[in-house]
Amino acid sequence: VYKRQVYNGADCILDTLKTVFAQILPEGWSMKVYVVDDASTDDTQVLVRTTYPQAHLVDLSPNQGRSIARNQGAAVGRGELLCFLDSDCQYQSRQAMAAYIEVLNESADVSFGPLYTDLPGFWGQYQRAVYTRRIVQAQQGNMQVMTSNNFVLRRSAFERIQGFYTGYTHYGFEDYDLLQRLLSTGCEIRFCENAAANHKNDDTLDALFNKLNISAQYSAPLFMQEHPQAYAAMSFAKVDARLHPALRYLSWLGTPLLPMLKTIGERGVYWPLPYRFKKLYLQGVMALSYLRGSMQLSDRK
Repeated sequence: VYKRQVYNGADCILDTLKTVFAQILPEGWSMKVYVVDDASTDDTQVLVRTTYPQAHLVDLSPNQGRSIARNQGAAVGRGELLCFLDSDCQYQSRQAMAAYIEVLNESADVSFGPLYTDLPGFWGQYQRAVYTRRIVQAQQGNMQVMTSNNFVLRRSAFERIQGFYTGYTHYGFEDYDLLQRLLSTGCEIRFCENAAANHKNDDTLDALFNKLNISAQYSAPLFMQEHPQAYAAMSFAKVDARLHPALRYLSWLGTPLLPMLKTIGERGVYWPLPYRFKKLYLQGVMALSYLRGSMQLSDRK
């Protein structure tokens, strides 16, 4: 059973579904595909209904957020396996699902595949470096790098932890939370190199900065409360003012400059500067965006 939550995904959902319906399953296996539309305001539903009528469309309104949307998709099916794929991810091979099934048949409860990107320019180069680092870590046995863009698990494991925790109503950390709860129940998680997906994440840098700010404000406190040790091991914790009060001074100095720094970052990725310089600048603005977000919630208390 394939599940994919989508919000305003008209520009990518058909490419994703094309790779899903192209999957060659092992003998004796069948699949149902569910597209969970989280109150899109574009043509997502029309495109899905007209191009892939065999896909089951789950219509949510108003917008419920990633956790609830994914849980709703899981609830309508009855398949033994649940496969989640983001609407901006496309399988690179027709054998991806078969590879997942093989891994789970070898006693694993959960498996996740690698992500790649063919985006051009600095942003594509930066994402490829991130994805490559995760792949190397996964190959070395570090399952903490799992994300929910492209993964499969047994329905029994998903239901045992009651799915994604719906307390995450804003962007971020719902997949990290799922991972920690799966691990706490003794689930065996394995990396599946042959279930690769191409991730067409063409968010603007400004959108990325805003996501970091929002996740620091709303999602990180919940994750930190539920999984303090896991959060402390994350890079996010290094720029969280709740854990490092001295960073407040840096935020107070940097916050007035943040809009200008973001603008420079948006434009600077096109300048003929060394990749390393642009990477360090981007990471600095990302850290400042997250730091500011970690202060904003406590500022309102």
